[in-house]
Amino acid sequence: MKNALTVLIILLAARVSGNVNPDSLYAVWSNESLSDSTRLKAVHNLAWHGYLFSKPDSAFYFAQKQLELAELSGNNTHKAVALNTMGASFQVRGQYKNALEYYHLTYQADSLNNDPRGMAGSLNNIGSILSALGKYEDALTQYERSVSILRESEEMKTLASTLHNMGMLSHNRGDYTQALEYYAQSIEVKEQIGDNQGIATTLNNIGNTYNSRGDYINALRSFRKALRYYDALNDMSSKATTLNNIGNIFRYQKDYEKANEYYNRSLYLCRETQDQRGISLALYGLGSSALEQKIFNAAREYFQQSLEIDEAAGDLRNMAYSLHNIGSVYAEEKMHQEAIGFFERSLEIQREISDKKGVVNSLVSMGKSHSALGDIKQALRQCHDALALAEEMDAISFQKDACECLYRSYREIGNSARALLYFERQSTLSDSLQAGETIRQLERMEFANRQLADSLMREEEKLRVELVHQREVSKQTQNRNIAIASGIFMLFLAGAAFNRLQYVRRSKAALQKEKDRSEELLLNILPEETAEELKEKGSAEAQLIDSVTVLFTDFKGFTQLSEVLTPKELVKDLHDCFSAFDHILEKHGIEKIKTIGDAYMAAGGLPTPNTTHAQDAVNAALEMAEVVRVGKMRKIEQGLPFFEVRIGIHSGPVVAGIVGVKKFQYDIWGDTVNTASRMESSGEVGKVNISQSTYERLKDAASASRNAGPEFTFVNRGKIAAKGKGEIMMYFVQLK
Repeated sequence: MKNALTVLIILLAARVSGNVNPDSLYAVWSNESLSDSTRLKAVHNLAWHGYLFSKPDSAFYFAQKQLELAELSGNNTHKAVALNTMGASFQVRGQYKNALEYYHLTYQADSLNNDPRGMAGSLNNIGSILSALGKYEDALTQYERSVSILRESEEMKTLASTLHNMGMLSHNRGDYTQALEYYAQSIEVKEQIGDNQGIATTLNNIGNTYNSRGDYINALRSFRKALRYYDALNDMSSKATTLNNIGNIFRYQKDYEKANEYYNRSLYLCRETQDQRGISLALYGLGSSALEQKIFNAAREYFQQSLEIDEAAGDLRNMAYSLHNIGSVYAEEKMHQEAIGFFERSLEIQREISDKKGVVNSLVSMGKSHSALGDIKQALRQCHDALALAEEMDAISFQKDACECLYRSYREIGNSARALLYFERQSTLSDSLQAGETIRQLERMEFANRQLADSLMREEEKLRVELVHQREVSKQTQNRNIAIASGIFMLFLAGAAFNRLQYVRRSKAALQKEKDRSEELLLNILPEETAEELKEKGSAEAQLIDSVTVLFTDFKGFTQLSEVLTPKELVKDLHDCFSAFDHILEKHGIEKIKTIGDAYMAAGGLPTPNTTHAQDAVNAALEMAEVVRVGKMRKIEQGLPFFEVRIGIHSGPVVAGIVGVKKFQYDIWGDTVNTASRMESSGEVGKVNISQSTYERLKDAASASRNAGPEFTFVNRGKIAAKGKGEIMMYFVQLK
């Protein structure tokens, strides 16, 4: 997927302000009787504000003139500003290698001027170009150098931009949780300084990150928020980028007419603003739409045009995606050998620039083509590699694609069991991508309940009015016979009304009972705070929670146990153990997340953050270990088979929210979850294995207060190799 990730240019040249009327600025610049400083300000504003985003080649020309005069007059500040404008003129045109050269020259000039703000901005610009070229590690080094300078100088605007660019880099590497964290930090700073342009840019990229995770509802919300800002700012170039991204959303929903409308609106604006990279992205979107509708010639033409623009710009990442999609056209036409050739060229570039999501796409596509050619062994190897990488990225949509590839490959060789396994995983992941539908269903249910309750209230009021009216009639009746008849009639009506009123009240009671049952069921599925948010707002936003503690358990010997026990006995043992775990978690304020087979997952510090989650989780874990130990001793005494438990714990940030349409659930995602799982698998039976992060929180809590709770003792295990994580510091913990 080729996303329109906005590259934010740091406006270093904004150090010099001025008018934006090109004619008057040119008149000032041409008047050699004026002072050099006045002419330098005029020519800078002419280049930057007058031409940079409309005629970047003209901007470069006037920036050259600014540089010549700055060198003649010895004005080193304007020399750095001119070099920055020249770099920006190449960046606007998508000519990243030339832009990089000039940004390095700008940094050298800022260093000679001893200008920390300028140095930080230049490092940020260098990082943004390296990121756009797919050189992520080099880019991260430049960003970190920039942030170090900015935190000391308290230059908030450039700090916000650097955090934004670090979010983009994390997105491009497939680390979506980290990307959202950087973006949130960037928006927080931008709100403090009132930078609406910057807020809009970051909202656009937040939409891209949600999009890549398959969370289309939140993606569309972010894009539409960004559009409101761009319309208010009259920023047509950035608006074009967001329109293209919205087109992607509609294309994923197979609304091609709507998607093409947004792509063409984006293409028109990009051509008006001479935004070559934007033109490439819009062509890419139109090509993808044509491909999905099987209009192959049009698709190939759009992708070829996009590739030519990317090659001219030296944009490796987008070159790879264009190559991949030309391959996809051939694959759809059943020309798989030709398709593999393009996929291999794409994969080579993506591995060179460490583009994880691109690698997954290419591996899956190559796997499918090899499968179609009958090379199932090669197909399985590539699809398994793709799934492993998608799981590492915690990207639902990519996992779904890899599982589909494996399902089809295993089906081809007649391995029904493995095919069914990956088909079920693919279906579950597909459900997770439709989480927004769950919220809409709950909204409809709540509306129906309100309608029913309102109807009962109206009926009850009618009966009360009727009874009052009948009593007034009775008082006014003078005739004895009429009064008696009226009295009898009133009794009859009152009895009927009373019966109806009782019926209404019983109905209301039944409705309340059902409502209570529904709420109890909802609270069994969701945390109380999340359930309340659903009832009050009709929706529940995903949350980025900065600090939680995640706990995993897994049973050793469970597989062997399943071989000697009946299914009923096995499930009873598991139920008894998990029920005990549930009670322990409730006691310590820990949220149960889910069970997966014989594994159990929980987390402290959510959905409402707290400062004791590490202690709470460790106390709960130690009790859980004790429950299993006691159960083991009892089984040994009875001569029955038993299982043992490993428990792992890690603390850090997670994203939490609701997933699923059927059997939906509250879940958490992020590297913290993966690391907690590695703590469990790297532990030992009967022991609680914790990470350095959790260890530090426990030590800090003990230092902060003598009454912080039970004291723990730790066994430093040193650095232990963990799958996919390298070596991690680990500790065994127990009560003192």
